Amino acid sequence: MVRVDIPIEGLKYLSTAVKVLDSFSNYITISRSYLMVSQIDGSHTKAIHLVIPTGSGRSRSKTYEYDAYQLQRAIDNILSNCKNGTFIETDKEDDREVMIIGGYDGDVLITMEVDISESDYKGMRLDRIKPRYYIRLEPKKLVSIFKPFTRQERFSELHIIRERGKLYIETYDDYIIGNRTRVYIPSEVKYNIPMGTYRFRIVLAKDLITLSKLSGVEEVIIRLDLNYPLKAIFNNKHGFTLEYYLAPKSI
Repeated sequence: MVRVDIPIEGLKYLSTAVKVLDSFSNYITISRSYLMVSQIDGSHTKAIHLVIPTGSGRSRSKTYEYDAYQLQRAIDNILSNCKNGTFIETDKEDDREVMIIGGYDGDVLITMEVDISESDYKGMRLDRIKPRYYIRLEPKKLVSIFKPFTRQERFSELHIIRERGKLYIETYDDYIIGNRTRVYIPSEVKYNIPMGTYRFRIVLAKDLITLSKLSGVEEVIIRLDLNYPLKAIFNNKHGFTLEYYLAPKSI
């Protein structure tokens, strides 16, 4: 049995994921550190992943097949009736495996069961996929990291570089020779982004930071929703990938 405590905001993201992936080939990967909902469409080169880090600890992950209608119904019921202490756990009852979506309404425990089966799908080794990119920072820290770049509303070169074990974001103004801006990324940032040079447009709105990159046939759009540590959307040449990340408020 694996139990994952998940904030209500994370359960809402999971609800969105299940709606997006409403088909007959859905998988949910569960570990103590993250949840991932996936859909395989024909081949291992085309998939959609929605990842919700939970920050609950490390453990081996397991991938299950689930029924989208059952899971959506269960999540909606918990979101409608529970105000705190929401969680997901897996268990075995008689000859079936179940996923239990639960939460508390005050001191009252409410649970919903969803039939699942352990997946034998190995085409993408879903059990080995880990969250690729998420940031555990308060919104004010996010703004402080990216604000120096938002003064430039035109395309500029933006470098993600590593020097002496530290990571920096660095940009050059296209029109002012020698005008360089460098910002240190503190160690609280957890990520797996490639080093190198990219062409980015960076826009800071009231509650949203948008970074966009276009390189050949590959386009990457990263939206940093300041209401949560990070919400990201990726689209790449290997197929369509949609990823939402939510780090718990407790971090």
